Amino acid sequence: MTVTEAADQIGVNRNTLRNWLKMAGMNSADGVLLPEFLKWKFRYEREQGFEEASKKFEGITSAGDIEGVISLEEAKRRRAVADAAIREIDLDERAEKVAPIDVMQQQFADVLGRARERLYDIPGACAPDLVSMDDAVEIEELLMSRIDDAVTEFNEQESKK
Repeated sequence: MTVTEAADQIGVNRNTLRNWLKMAGMNSADGVLLPEFLKWKFRYEREQGFEEASKKFEGITSAGDIEGVISLEEAKRRRAVADAAIREIDLDERAEKVAPIDVMQQQFADVLGRARERLYDIPGACAPDLVSMDDAVEIEELLMSRIDDAVTEFNEQESKK
């Protein structure tokens, strides 16, 4: 298999694959034996992971604490706190004190859609009056009045829901 074919198959740039092949000591001119390469890549990434993990343990103090790592007891405590918070949210949701995010997003999108419709209707409703106007102040007053009316009407309708 060519380098280009192999790179396409594993979803990387052919130059990236060539660099990896060089690191693995494989000659790309002979073609790529993908299974052999993937075994090397897996071993390489596993070794890199072990190296990163061992670097974290270099920060062990004399008391045996690991810098940046929490104890099992602390992890259990944090999980218990998180589980309690989730249960509380579930209870609030069942009691309809809170609503799921997707429901709120849909309701908010609906409200914005209705507001947008009201505002988009203003130019058409004002056009007959604007045609006969020449004074910029008068035009602005008419537009602001229509906008205020639309917002007030929208707020009244939304507050009834």
